[in-house]
Amino acid sequence: MLLAAIELRQRDDWPGALDCLDAALNINPGFLPLQVERGLVLAHLRRYEEALDALDCFLRQVPASAVIAAQRDEIVQQACAALDAQLHEQPADLPARLRRAGIFCRSDRYAHALRDFAAVLRVDREHVDALNGMGGVLLALDRHDEAAATYARALSLAPERAEIAYNLGNVLQQQGHFAEARVAYVRAIEQLPDFAEAHLEIAHCWLAQGSPRALADLEWRWLTQQLSGERLASGRPLWLGCAATAAPAMADAGAGGADLSGKTLLVWAEQGFGDTLQFVRFVPLVLQLTRAARVILRVQQALCRLLAGLDPRLQVIGDEEALPAHELQCPLLSLPLALGFNAQPALAFIPVLGDASAYLRADPGAVARWGAILRQKRRLRVGLAWAGRQRAPRNRTRDLPLAELLPLAGIDVELISLQKEIPLADTATLASFPRLRCLADAHASAFEDFASTAALIENLDLVISVDSAVAHLAGGLGKPCCLLLRYGSEWRWQRGRSDSPWYPSLRIFRQQRAGDWRGVVAELRVALVALLAGQSLAA
Repeated sequence: MLLAAIELRQRDDWPGALDCLDAALNINPGFLPLQVERGLVLAHLRRYEEALDALDCFLRQVPASAVIAAQRDEIVQQACAALDAQLHEQPADLPARLRRAGIFCRSDRYAHALRDFAAVLRVDREHVDALNGMGGVLLALDRHDEAAATYARALSLAPERAEIAYNLGNVLQQQGHFAEARVAYVRAIEQLPDFAEAHLEIAHCWLAQGSPRALADLEWRWLTQQLSGERLASGRPLWLGCAATAAPAMADAGAGGADLSGKTLLVWAEQGFGDTLQFVRFVPLVLQLTRAARVILRVQQALCRLLAGLDPRLQVIGDEEALPAHELQCPLLSLPLALGFNAQPALAFIPVLGDASAYLRADPGAVARWGAILRQKRRLRVGLAWAGRQRAPRNRTRDLPLAELLPLAGIDVELISLQKEIPLADTATLASFPRLRCLADAHASAFEDFASTAALIENLDLVISVDSAVAHLAGGLGKPCCLLLRYGSEWRWQRGRSDSPWYPSLRIFRQQRAGDWRGVVAELRVALVALLAGQSLAA
């Protein structure tokens, strides 16, 4: 049907091509080339927002596609040019101004979007869509108090708008006002009972406070726009243990009962590398706490070699391999619920396996090979990971510019880059950064997979990382780690504490104000100097 749609487009039958693509997506919604073609057709029909939605669907799965990213940029330019022309002829066209503001938001041109929303509000101070849009821009600009006030104003004018209550909840959650955020999410659910994102964020609020009471609500993630359709189609029933009836969001997943006696369970990784590294600690507990005959762990290919050493009783396979025979299946982040940890008191649901500080292990031979490459150690060896995978939108607030770490250059330590990807904005700084060794070019095998990186980390005394998979890897290895954390961080790092119940070897350095890395690095520098003087890094 894709070829038929292309043929219709070439005959200038753009509506027919769109109908053909929509029909094809109903049959095979996961076939990404259909989304690309659909985006191009929608752009020609001047339905720019829908066109961007289609290309974004592709880029969420293939973020490194420079070709599709360039096509997306071209559609943004087309949309802006068309709306500029429309507003030049009709400056009072408020819907067109709102559309342009939305396009600006989707291309990170927040100052331009702010001007358009403000222009609408000068004409109509109670324009709810403009207030809602302005709240989003203010949040993107890290102006949290103003964003909350703007969303609250919009909600007072349109209390029936569930998405505005949800947006307000997101700001309040980022500010650490969890009780108020839950109230906002409940308001959203009152208007829209199946609002999956709101249910999910309530769970995140409780987890950020160290409480597992809402683990069942975490199952709403599968009904969110981000993860809908992403469940592994293994053809076998879902296992949620005794909690199957406590997770209404999974009522349609074909729960297979609580008893694992004599059965084979497939546990499959979901979402990012960090999520997998954080939650694999629960997998051996399935064999310990149930009567399962066998557990298969399916993870991202880059984690296969590392996690093969997690527990000799497990069979570890990559996500590119065929699925072995199994009777039941469970998503990795659902294991705490399935194992009954939702009934535990706060923080007690985080199990520690084996050594109190480590549950991951690097291959001794690989560790020795890295020791030979790095040669004799004359100073404290510190690994740096200042950016995660280069995919929007989290990079902007999660990563920090390498230049912000220059105050560390004056400390008598050996700095080693742990970056697999170097952000383009940091290439010049990297070339001139004093005493920072970059191994990616000369020793590409360092970042071949996580087993290689783990072996390198075992040759270090300390890891400094932003909120990326490297921090989870260091924590899982029990390696001392300084986590540099953005304002309004994820639930897993909680609030108001500099330690982590997930990783005893980790110390957290938090932004006190959104975007302020200078204060974080200053605090980190003091800690490093103290460490060199023989003091503990412990929080």
